[in-house]
Amino acid sequence: MSFEISAVPAAHAAAVGPAASADPAQNAGVLYLLTLGTKQSREKVKRLLNAVAQEFGYANLAECEWGKMRAVHILAKKAKMEQEGKAPATINLLVSVLKGVAKQAWSLDQMSDHDKAVILSLKGARGSRASASEGRALEPNESSKLFGSCDIDTTHGLRDALVIALGIASGLRRTEIASIQIKDLDEEAGLIRVIGKGNKLRNIYPSETVWSLIRRWRIIRGEGGCSNLFCAIRKGDHLITAKPISGNSVYQILRRRGTAAGVRNFTPHDMRRTFATRMFESGADINIVRKALGHSSILTTQRYDKRGEEQVRNFATQIKV
Repeated sequence: MSFEISAVPAAHAAAVGPAASADPAQNAGVLYLLTLGTKQSREKVKRLLNAVAQEFGYANLAECEWGKMRAVHILAKKAKMEQEGKAPATINLLVSVLKGVAKQAWSLDQMSDHDKAVILSLKGARGSRASASEGRALEPNESSKLFGSCDIDTTHGLRDALVIALGIASGLRRTEIASIQIKDLDEEAGLIRVIGKGNKLRNIYPSETVWSLIRRWRIIRGEGGCSNLFCAIRKGDHLITAKPISGNSVYQILRRRGTAAGVRNFTPHDMRRTFATRMFESGADINIVRKALGHSSILTTQRYDKRGEEQVRNFATQIKV
C-alpha cells in the first residue's frame, strides 16, 4: 500500500514503500495522539487520521508510514477538500494535525529536516464560514427552557440544573464539570478552582444563583464517597456517591435535557458559547473572556463570539456622517 491521492503525481505515489512498522512507539500518528490533552481531542483527531491514512492507501493510522508523507500529499488533500466545499476551519484542522504528525516523524528520524521544514511552511485555507458545526449561542428563552426542564425538587433534576448552570453561567467544558472536586469549592472567596485543557488551573466565579444550587446539591449529596462534586444517580433518585460521573455522562445529560426542553439544534458545547457571547454582550473585552474560558489565544476566543447580525445593524446605524 502507498500514499495514493489522485491529485498527487504518480512519481510521488510510487516513491512510498509498502511496509509499515508494527511498533506503535515508532508510529508518528500514534505518538501525535499521545501529545493531545484530552480523550475528546484524541478521539476526534484519531478519526481524522484514520480517514487520511485510508485515503493515503493504508488500513488505518497505525499502519500508515507517516514518515514518507510529503508536502505534496498534504497540498493534494487540501485541494480536494477545497473542491468539496469544506469549511476553512475544517481544512486548517487537517493541515495543523498533519504538521504535528510530521514533527513526530522527524523526531523518530523517519523524515528529513528538509521535508519537515517544507511541511511546516504550508499555509492553511483562508477565510471563514459560519456553519452548524461551529455551534451557536442560546437565546435567553432557550436557556430558560433548558434550565426549566429540570425539577430541582428531585435529585436528578437538581443535579442536572446545576450542570446546566455551570455550563451557561460559568462557561465550563463538560469534562471540567464532571471533574470538579469538592475541595476546590471556595465559597468564601466566591470561586471554584478548575483544571482545564492542557492541565491548566483557572478560577471561575459563579453567580449567587449557581452557588445556591451548589449548596442544595451538597446537602443531598453529602460529603462521603468519591472526591468529585458530581456522582452517579440510579433510577429512583438513588445516589451512588462512590461513582463520579464522566464527561460523556454530562454530554448525555445535556442532550436529554435539550430534547425535553424542545431546544433545537442544541449541542452541549453551545452552553460555553452562550457564556462567552453573554460576556461580550455585557461589555467584557476579549482578553477577559479569554481568561474566563481558559484559552491560551484570543484567536480561539474569537470563535466563541456569537453575537448576530442584528447587533451589527444596531451599532452600524448609530454611526453619523
